[in-house]
Amino acid sequence: MKSVSVLLAVLTCLVTSCSAGITSKRATSLTAKIGTTVTQPQTIIVTSKDNVVKLILPNDWQDIWTEADQEKWSLLVGDRADHTQIGLRSISKVDYPNITPETHAQAALIAAKAPFADAEMIEEGESITVNGHRAVRYQVKGTLSGQPLVALSLSVETPDYYHGIFVISSEQNFAQQQDELNQIIQSLQET
Repeated sequence: MKSVSVLLAVLTCLVTSCSAGITSKRATSLTAKIGTTVTQPQTIIVTSKDNVVKLILPNDWQDIWTEADQEKWSLLVGDRADHTQIGLRSISKVDYPNITPETHAQAALIAAKAPFADAEMIEEGESITVNGHRAVRYQVKGTLSGQPLVALSLSVETPDYYHGIFVISSEQNFAQQQDELNQIIQSLQET
């Protein structure tokens, strides 16, 4: 039971460390043989600080992890132009043998609601797959410091780990970013 409390505390801390800034968007153009120009976004690969996972990001996203984040996130990336962040924390099943898929998913639910006093569930516990692995996804909207936000919180189970993924975005930008966010989440790979 103590390890479940530790997990809940870790995921709750994950939620409280979100911040936003500004950056620019870029893309690369390629000329096709028929003379038309096709714009193709460049991608970057970001590996977690614990070297457990990596994500493939569009180049307008960046690694925003700092030393101050090390207790909360093993990977923290953001698209500052759209005020969106993705945080990830991996938990080894060997280190925490008492954590079950259900308790990790419950912690994801708590993390989804945590930033908001007025949390409104949009999606509760949808079973999905993330890059072939079993996952549970929660989506919540609410306000934080007067800003309407949307949070996604996922519990992803692989043979050796539980990965907690937390996404926070402005409500205004979330709908137009959904495909991009899904692509980033689906790019999750263990190293």
